[in-house]
Amino acid sequence: MWLKRSKVWGIILVVLVTVSCSDPVKDELESLAPSVSKKIEDLNTKLDNNDLTNAIILKDYAKKLKKTHPEYTSVANEFLKETKPDNDRIVSMEKRFKEIMDEPKKFRSHKERLIEMASLANASDSQIYNDSLIDPINTMA
Repeated sequence: MWLKRSKVWGIILVVLVTVSCSDPVKDELESLAPSVSKKIEDLNTKLDNNDLTNAIILKDYAKKLKKTHPEYTSVANEFLKETKPDNDRIVSMEKRFKEIMDEPKKFRSHKERLIEMASLANASDSQIYNDSLIDPINTMA
């Protein structure tokens, strides 16, 4: 009887130690990951559906710039890349996300991974991305 009770208490102790030793930073990172992945996907969808106001304005300005100043066509085309899904910035975000999730050894700690994930969450926010298109608009205006 005593041996049975000690086994039960041993199992309970192992479970308690395991639960209490979980890393809250790693847990937060893992809970944040799905929303960041969704934000990147949503940003691509919004670009594909022309749902970002500044992307629409940028496309319009680029079209006018190419028509009125054909010598700036290559510049306008470079700016236009930012208005398309899967552009260089989006591909970079997807690559960073994959590194954070699949290559934890590239980071010194879970906290560093969490900071990178939070930064990526901001970068993939569609409103922040939309605001970032203001500089190219002003450059062409």
